[in-house]
Amino acid sequence: MMSLKTIREQVLNFLSQSSPSVMAIKGEWGVGKTYGWEALLLEAQKGYMLSAKRYSYVSLFGISSLDKLKYTIFENSIPKDSIGTEPNLESLRTNTLGMLEVLGRGSWSKLKEMPFIKSAAPAVEAFYFMSISEALICIDDLERKGAGLDLKDVLGLVSLLKEKKKCKVILLLNAGTEATDVYETYKEKVIDIELDFSPTPEESAAIAYDSRKPYHKELSAFTVSLGIKNIRVLTKIGKYIDLAIGDFEGTEPELKTQLLQTTALFSWAYYCSTHDENIPSLDFIESVKSVYYVDSKKLSDKEKLWKNILLGYSFTRVDALDREIAKLVRQGYLDREKFTLSMTDVNQQVINNKKNNSYRSAWDSFHNSFSDNQQLVTQQLFDNFILNVYQVNPGDLDSLVNIFRTLGENDKASSVIDEFISKRRDDVELFNPDAFNFHHKLEDEEIIDRFRAIYSQDKPRTTIKEVLERISGQNGWNNEDIETLSGSTEDEFYTYFKELNGPNLTSHVSTCLKFGGFGNGNEKMESIALKAKTALRKIASESKLNEMRMRKFGM
Repeated sequence: MMSLKTIREQVLNFLSQSSPSVMAIKGEWGVGKTYGWEALLLEAQKGYMLSAKRYSYVSLFGISSLDKLKYTIFENSIPKDSIGTEPNLESLRTNTLGMLEVLGRGSWSKLKEMPFIKSAAPAVEAFYFMSISEALICIDDLERKGAGLDLKDVLGLVSLLKEKKKCKVILLLNAGTEATDVYETYKEKVIDIELDFSPTPEESAAIAYDSRKPYHKELSAFTVSLGIKNIRVLTKIGKYIDLAIGDFEGTEPELKTQLLQTTALFSWAYYCSTHDENIPSLDFIESVKSVYYVDSKKLSDKEKLWKNILLGYSFTRVDALDREIAKLVRQGYLDREKFTLSMTDVNQQVINNKKNNSYRSAWDSFHNSFSDNQQLVTQQLFDNFILNVYQVNPGDLDSLVNIFRTLGENDKASSVIDEFISKRRDDVELFNPDAFNFHHKLEDEEIIDRFRAIYSQDKPRTTIKEVLERISGQNGWNNEDIETLSGSTEDEFYTYFKELNGPNLTSHVSTCLKFGGFGNGNEKMESIALKAKTALRKIASESKLNEMRMRKFGM
């Protein structure tokens, strides 16, 4: 493996010498061969080290003929002073005038006499190529050439450029491809110098992150620990962080660190796991609620390796902010409203956690020792949970109860549930079953059952009026609507109907009565119609006028 320092020395030496020669730079896909080459070329230009007067960069992507390649070399040629800028119409005009000077005044008349039709195009392109000499030429993407272009012919052209055109040629190619196999067969006849571009994770991070941004140093530590060498992946990580980091002003410092750590991990998993089965997939990471409590007995050998990788990276749980970062990595853009909501929620959790450090510290005796001290550990966890009951959340309760049950401490499990409910019952939405999966998927059946019962009993009730205003004239309703109407008393229906005054009266009454007309209706739907009818009969009995009014309802 060659260090970047050695590669730099070899490339700069190659560029400074005037003798025609061919250098090949090989490396894995995405490690930054093109990026590294362009950086060294620019360094040589600024240091007045280039021996060639002109430079041409050509990607073989989509090029399907040798004549097209020749013309592209001509078309992309620029003076060495223009390195760092893209070829344009002005550079093409300059190249054409230069070609005429090289080939003589009579060449223009030859071009004018040539019919510019499709069949003549290859000849024109070959004619342009005659002006190329003593240039520096980089040919990239050998493995992406068009189907009609034979790599053997490309290498033959490279040899011609060196031997007859006195050019210096750089080849950039990916290792381990079909193109590499052909290259290996013929390289002895063509290549003078071959470099293996295989930077270390540290070197790759230094290429991708130049320390111009405050977070680069900390981010580099994360990418290096994961062993990421792919410059494309490193660049994507930086792009995702740039999209999000502006929203973290005013948040706790831990959140910015979480953004860097999670984005690096998720990008590595998303882009690299398909090529390396030892890298955990993003699907696997997202499926893990808490790495500490994943039952290794239920994991495959590969998943056990993934679990240990996550633990080694100090990534132990996926929260709401992590899930938004996962969406960013998968989609390439930010849903800023949802992202900000999750970030604010997690930031508040961090603030709360700082307030209840004693509870977090109690877990140290669980995680940081192999001592046989179950009674001490469980009692510390229990006592500190009770002490910080107003800062902890249902997810914390679920994790602790899971520990107690696993250790056979079911009494402690039930006691801590009792205490949590007793102290936090005023916060009704804390027990909302619809929020369980969003914040933390609860697993303990006792917690789930008791939370559901509490929410069903204590949740703010919708009224008959609210339900009927929403569903009258519609063909749809939800279970909560049925619960509200069926749970209302006959007196409540009576009071509501008596208070109705206006065009909604007929539709609201009819909506209640229609629940008794469904062949597949259930008992609760039938009870709505029965209670409504009882209330209406009571109203009808109050006057002859109301009795007449009921006829339109079939009463």
